[in-house]
Amino acid sequence: MNRDNMILAILVAFPVVVVGFFVVIELLQRRLGSTECPHCFQRIPKDAFKHGLPCLECGAVLAEAQSRVDTSRLPRACRKCVTGDDCLELWDGEVYCRNCIGKQSSRLLQAAESDQLGEEMSYSIPSIAWRMFLFAMATMIGFSTLVAVLLIVAGGGREAPGAFAVVLVISSPVIVMFTAGVSIALPLLRPKTIVWNRQLIVRLGSQLRVSSLAECRWYEGRMSQVNVWGSGFLLRGKALIVEIPNVKTGEGNRMAVGCTDESREIWKSFFELAEIPQKRRKQSWWSSWFRPRASPEITAAKSDAT
Repeated sequence: MNRDNMILAILVAFPVVVVGFFVVIELLQRRLGSTECPHCFQRIPKDAFKHGLPCLECGAVLAEAQSRVDTSRLPRACRKCVTGDDCLELWDGEVYCRNCIGKQSSRLLQAAESDQLGEEMSYSIPSIAWRMFLFAMATMIGFSTLVAVLLIVAGGGREAPGAFAVVLVISSPVIVMFTAGVSIALPLLRPKTIVWNRQLIVRLGSQLRVSSLAECRWYEGRMSQVNVWGSGFLLRGKALIVEIPNVKTGEGNRMAVGCTDESREIWKSFFELAEIPQKRRKQSWWSSWFRPRASPEITAAKSDAT
């Protein structure tokens, strides 16, 4: 094998080896960090037993899990109207009558019959892979252009086109690696969010993040704002963004729920009914600049009112 063929073989094998290595590590980590549910026989994180959670696949109470709060020990009066009867306990541990739940949302009333509110984040692997390919390609083209510009500045204008092409060809395995990596990562992570027994539970592969629901905050945003997964910026669509409290430094704290119109109505209605704090989104400088400003008369009237 001559030198050129050897270099070509290395370039082709590099992304395959790297992606394969990370896939093996992830599968091994998932295998060691998970166990079979005794009810549905699906593999679930071992931490579900540690934290006393239900099965994240079938919802069945595990052998060591604590059941939901016994509603017979709770006040039977509705938290909202007090006088309401025929109450249900929702996932925040509070009791609400069917009338108040139905007024909030008919879909929420239907979902309230379940012991937990859960949603596996929806995504399209081909779409995400295509966006990652475009992102990686644009990044490498930008880097190749930078190298060519530096050569031109240094007086090597004739070598600039060749350098641009060489750098782009050399970086092509990196583009393939990132595109393949993101396509494999999502099915392994299977991001899912569950609310159960006053707790917000986020599953990422074999890892669980368990937080107090009352300490979470939410706002209406876009799925691209998810940062619990490094490539969350590739996601598209409207969603409710939940901020997870007490997250370690370097880890993401934003997860998306309500990724469809139907589920978004249920989650939003539940958050509003349970009075989970809603975060006010920060306005970007361009939106605040172009936002219509109130007239001086209106501003003066507001100041007089206060």
